[in-house]
Parts: sequence; C-alpha cells; structure tokens
Amino acid sequence: MADIKMAYGSATAVTITLTSLANGSARQSTEVDNSTNLFRDVVIRIKTNGQTSGTGVVSVYLYGRVGDTIRTGSAGESDDDFTGRL
Repeated sequence: MADIKMAYGSATAVTITLTSLANGSARQSTEVDNSTNLFRDVVIRIKTNGQTSGTGVVSVYLYGRVGDTIRTGSAGESDDDFTGRL
C-alpha cells in the first residue's frame, strides 16, 4: 500500500503597499502566477506593523483568474488601489 505525503512548494512573497491606507479604503496586491505549479491549496500568512487609527480590523479577500485575462471581482494584477467589488 502506497503512502500519501504532503508536498509543499517554496514561499512566495506577495507585494502590497499598506502604508497610509485610509480607513474604509481597499488595496490589491501583485498577482501570484500559479500556471506552472498548479497548486490546489494555498496557505496565506499576513503580518502587519499595526496602525495609528481605525477599527483594528484587516479584511482579506481572495480573487481568482478565469482564463487568461478575466479576474473575478474586477481585481487587477498589480500593487494598486482596489476599486472592484468586495
């Protein structure tokens, strides 16, 4: 009987600039390309350096890509302001 073992890829840094992010505003990160590895699951760890004001809540949304160019929620592919649907 064969054993099934977990295999993990290397960590991938995701760029997102949260400096001076206003309360109630949204930001998107750079896109992560999974077209080569075709991972079925991901683990995401988020670390912030705190905040000076606001609610103390960080909401994280994940968006996917359909085909070559269509991104769900009107998300983009670069570190920029997010104006799509939350």
